[in-house]
Amino acid sequence: MICPTRKGKKKFLAIGHNCDTGCRLVELPCFDCKETGEVDDRHPEWKAAGERLKDARIARRETLRAFCKRTGIDPVLRSSQERGFADPSGVAG
Repeated sequence: MICPTRKGKKKFLAIGHNCDTGCRLVELPCFDCKETGEVDDRHPEWKAAGERLKDARIARRETLRAFCKRTGIDPVLRSSQERGFADPSGVAG
């Protein structure tokens, strides 16, 4: 399915900063589709499950960083799970 974050575009523009050249527009790869323009067809299902995981974490008044430190789950993976870009099954809630 087409990546919903960038609507199929593989890259996006962002403001980059370099001490020598200052601020300028730079093109970055989409982090969600990993520059393919597409995501897994299970994305809608994963997104719904990820929202439930995030809601439960927020209800405990726990930040993503604190949750990951407590459980040992990689924060990049957990963020992807909560946003529906990685399979959230079989993880601690």
